[in-house]
Parts: sequence; C-alpha cells; structure tokens
Amino acid sequence: MATFSLRQFGKLASDFYESVFGDGNGTVVTPHNALTFPPIWYAVSKISGNIGQLPLVLHREQGDRRDKAIDHPSYRLMKVRPNGWQTPMIFKRQLQTHALLWGNAYAYVVRRGNVVTDLYPLDPGSTAPCMHLGQKYFLHLTDKDDPLRQILNTEDRQVDGIPGGGRMVLSDSEVMHIPGLGFDGIAGSSVWRIASENWSIGIHADKRMRNGFENGFKSAMLLEAPAGVFRQEKDAKEFIDNFNSVHSGSRNPDKAGLLREGIKANVVSMSGADAQVIENRRYARQDAALWFLIESILGDDSSVSYNTLEQKNLAYLANCLGTWMVLWEQECNRKLLTERDQLTHYFKFHDRALLRTSHKESMESLARGISATIYSPNEARELLDMNPYEGGDVYSNPAITVHDSDDPIDATSDAAENAIRHRIAHMIGIEAKRVATATTSKNYCDWLDKFYAGWQTRIADAIVSICPEMSDGRADEIAAGHCDQSKEILLDAAGRATPDSLAAEVSECVASWDSRADGIVTLIREGV
Repeated sequence: MATFSLRQFGKLASDFYESVFGDGNGTVVTPHNALTFPPIWYAVSKISGNIGQLPLVLHREQGDRRDKAIDHPSYRLMKVRPNGWQTPMIFKRQLQTHALLWGNAYAYVVRRGNVVTDLYPLDPGSTAPCMHLGQKYFLHLTDKDDPLRQILNTEDRQVDGIPGGGRMVLSDSEVMHIPGLGFDGIAGSSVWRIASENWSIGIHADKRMRNGFENGFKSAMLLEAPAGVFRQEKDAKEFIDNFNSVHSGSRNPDKAGLLREGIKANVVSMSGADAQVIENRRYARQDAALWFLIESILGDDSSVSYNTLEQKNLAYLANCLGTWMVLWEQECNRKLLTERDQLTHYFKFHDRALLRTSHKESMESLARGISATIYSPNEARELLDMNPYEGGDVYSNPAITVHDSDDPIDATSDAAENAIRHRIAHMIGIEAKRVATATTSKNYCDWLDKFYAGWQTRIADAIVSICPEMSDGRADEIAAGHCDQSKEILLDAAGRATPDSLAAEVSECVASWDSRADGIVTLIREGV
C-alpha cells in the first residue's frame, strides 16, 4: 500500500475524530451504560446470540449439486477458529453486538497470499470508514498495544506519525465490515447516539424505581413543629437527621415512630408523574423492541402474539434476523473468497436451529420430506445429529417404493407387506368416503356403476405402482374382484334401505372396509 500523508487525509482525519468521539447531543448514554437497561440488554444479547449460534457454512456449487466446501481454507474461519483466541460463536456475537450498538462492526483480515488465515475484531469506537479518490478506506486509531502493530508496517499506514500510536489507514480489502442502517451506503449510523434520548427515558425510569426501593417507596412527608420548639437551626437539623436514619430506607419499613413536643406528620401524596413510572417503563420496553426490530419482548404483555413458537421465530427471522444474516453472508463472500471462488462458492447461514419445533412435529415434518423425496433418510438423520445407515442415501417414498424396479419384489418381507397394506388401505379409505357421500344422488345405483367403472382402473394402477411385474393383467383381476365385491355390498344395502336410511346403511357397511386391505395384500403376495 502506498504511504499516506496527513495532508491527503486531513479533513477525513478531522471527521474521524468527530464521528468516533463526538456524542452529538451531549447525552450521557453510551454503549456500555445502555446495556444496563434490561430491554436493551435483552434485544442485543438475543440478536447477537442468535447470529453467533447459527452455523455460517461455506458451500460449493457444482452444477445442480451444493455441498459443504470443507476443503476450502475459509471454511474453518466460521466453523472452527476465526483467530487464535476466539471460537466462531464468540467472534460472531462480538461483531454483531458492535453492529447493533455502534452501527458498524469491523474485523481485520489477515492473509497469506490469497488465503485468509485469521480475522481480528477491531474496536468500533476507534475505527471509521471513509472514501478517498473513489476508494473505500478505514481509519483506525491505534496505540502501542494494538495487535495490528505486530502484523503491519505501521510507518507506511499512519496518517499523523505519532510514535507508538496514531491513526492508521487500512484498505477496503483488509477489513471485514458489517454495517447497519445508514444514509451514505458506506457506514451504518450509530444506534446508541441516535436513540440516546429515547433510551435515557427508560434508564432514568429505572433509576427512579431503584431510588424508590432504596427509600422504601414512602410518600414524601413534612413534619410540622409548633412555634418555638426548634429555636436553633442545628437542633432542627439534628432532629430530622435522626428521624430519617430510623424511618427512611429499604431496611426500615413499617417501623413505629414517636413524635414529641406537639410535632405533626403531614404526608404528601405521590404525584401523578410518579404513579406513571411503571407504565412508562412498559413503553420503554416497547421502544427498545422497535429500535432493534423485535416484534415481541419479555415483560410486555401487549406485544404481538403467535399461535406457536415456530411462527414467532419465523416472524423474528423475517423481520429482524434475516437482514443481518444477508449482510454477514455477502460480506464473507466478498472478503473471505477470491473473485474466482465467488463464482462457485458462497457462505450461507443454516437457520434450521432457530426453527426447531417439538420432537413430534420435527419427526412428522422430516417424514413428509422423505415421502416427498425432498430428503433422503440419511439427510434427515443428519438434521437430527444421527449417524447414517447403509442404503439411506436413496430418495424414495417408503409408502409406495419397497424395492428397485430392476429387482424382483419380495412381497413376503415385512417392509414390502407394510408398504402394500398402507397404499391399499389409503385407496379403500378414499373409496369408502366417496360412496358414503354419494348417497345423496338421485339414482344411487347408476352412480355406483359409473364410479366403479373408473375406480377399478385406479386400484389396478395402485397395485402396479407397488408391484410392476403384475402389469400383465393380474392387477386388473384383483382390482375387478374388489370392485365387484364392493358393488354387491352397496347394492344389497341400497335394496334394504329407504331413501331416508340409505346414508346410515352405507356408512355402517363401509365402517369396517379398512380390513379389506388385508385380503388384497394376500392376493398380491400369492400372485407374485
């Protein structure tokens, strides 16, 4: 990098000090004491903790396949070790905390050639981005203990030439930058400065509550003494000091008092403003949630409610966390991959950990994914942190696929028989529902003839889909026998029923039809 001079970066250096150290409005709110306010602590720790918790994985795209790029040097940065003293969880959580409060998070990118070896977090209070001659740079305030001084040739980077410290210039490619919402597209706005007046309301309300606890939440009291009792100022002061030492504070609640010499106690009622402290604290919690785009916050019973935890997390993911995840993914792609690698590699957060449901719902969801051939059994087991098994990488629907089509079916096996029974029972269930619903038809017998003319074909197709070798006509024979038996049962019921009792008669007939699947399974097993 070329040597920079103070003249080149003179105005930028001046603006740097203004942006880093100027508080803008003279408020006493800082990132550190903002975290003493519980809603701010909750919001920051929740968002940063989730970003730290969710895996940020490097993937490789090859044609239609997308696999984890575990052999790429940058894979381990977000999976194993970003630097010599931090885990990925701590590193991501620290940078996300910086981004939430300061509006910007920075990490120095250490390279050996084109390989990124380490990521060092930079203090957001000592770093600021700037534009110079159409290029983005970062001004970083250093001291003699800054680890960057051990890595870089600081003499070529310093702007002001201060021995043992000063402002250092870093290029855009050397700094991983996670910006929040901003105006210029370069830097994010410092949230704690913008929100300081609003946050101070909640912080001051907490202080009033704490003072109330310390003072025992007693109303203000005025002691009225008769004329001449306290002629000397020191006597009056001594009396009131003794009185307060006995009756004030959280350690002295409900103590009996004695007033002598005709002194009277006049209690001054709590003001309306004091009575609204708790209500104001509730609004302060809601405001904190708004600043961080959290739709619900603990302690606020008027927040948006959701039917399930999964729906709540989906809303949180879409409205808050998703934006930060995209910022992380795109910056990691840009700074941790070469331009060539960016054509085939990409970083991606795995948000499934956030959307975990109950064990029952998870199992049902994975089972549907396997049946729809979205997952293979081994992929589903991986999501449950279970070991794979041999043959579990095949995409198939276990309800209808019991073997490879090139192999002969073993219809006597338990797996094959269960799959056949499941499919046939499902078809008979549909049949029973259709014939029961059709009892409202004007001519039920004619409807049965038309229905079973097509239903026989559907039964035969279902049998062939399970046992392809029965497409030689045996499936048609089994389907025809089943349909003829069904028509006989239903016509007999229609013959003995009146128009008003037909629906009840048919419903009673079909109530036990699920057992008929066993007969069809036996015919299929014998015919194979």
